[in-house]
Amino acid sequence: MYFQRISASGHRKIITAAVLCIAAIFFSVSAEAEILKIGVIKNDHFFRDSDIQPFAQYIADKSGHFERPVIEQLDTPKDVAEALENGKIHMAFVSAYPAMLMHSAEGTKPDMLASLNKSLYIKSYIFVPKESRIKHITELKNKKIAFTSPYSTAGFYLPSGTLGKNIGKNSYKESFYGSSEEVYTAVYLKKADAGVTLCYNFQKRLQPLYKDTFRIIAETESLPGLFVYFGKSESAKRLPAAALKFSRPSGSQITSFSPVEFDWQALFRSIKKD
Repeated sequence: MYFQRISASGHRKIITAAVLCIAAIFFSVSAEAEILKIGVIKNDHFFRDSDIQPFAQYIADKSGHFERPVIEQLDTPKDVAEALENGKIHMAFVSAYPAMLMHSAEGTKPDMLASLNKSLYIKSYIFVPKESRIKHITELKNKKIAFTSPYSTAGFYLPSGTLGKNIGKNSYKESFYGSSEEVYTAVYLKKADAGVTLCYNFQKRLQPLYKDTFRIIAETESLPGLFVYFGKSESAKRLPAAALKFSRPSGSQITSFSPVEFDWQALFRSIKKD
């Protein structure tokens, strides 16, 4: 009986010690875990936070170092580059035009590319009213063309690059209207001879008023829509390897993740320099 009491007591001590040991390890790991900070640029509209969150959570889980992702909105591409350099964020999602600005101003290039569903790849249409006599892009010389913004990937620099290749730069008149809807209205009201828009907006978001009203005469090349940058901190160095294991989670428009080689010189040639 004495031996059994000693054994039971020892058993309880062993269990208690094991529990305390596991708790200590757990709290130690929790104390070391960081919040995964992800930077995006305000008003960068090619994706939503809800698309990024499942992907970011996957990376946080697989890295073995981060406990959860938090998305931080920054004002400019320069702010993103500085935040990555200073370790204020661990990674950033940036669309093509701001990525070009970051590369141009900061000498920073994306490490990886998040491949999105086809609607989030960037391609633009150039369109005219159906009754227009214009049949081909080469007939837009000296015509007035409606764009959305001089800082828009799909709304300006992709189509302007296509126009430049076909009819020459500065051979048409530019007008800017702020949104695809306003571009449609301008062309519909004949304030412009032609307009440009993101192909997805034309296919999916065209107002009922304009159904069967426009005709596409040209389309641009397709450009990857979203670049991913990683910071230089020791903890951020774990992220690329975790990201490469990614497979699509439920609810995310991000469908794969892979290294990318991108022709930045071609991107520069298609952007109009001030």
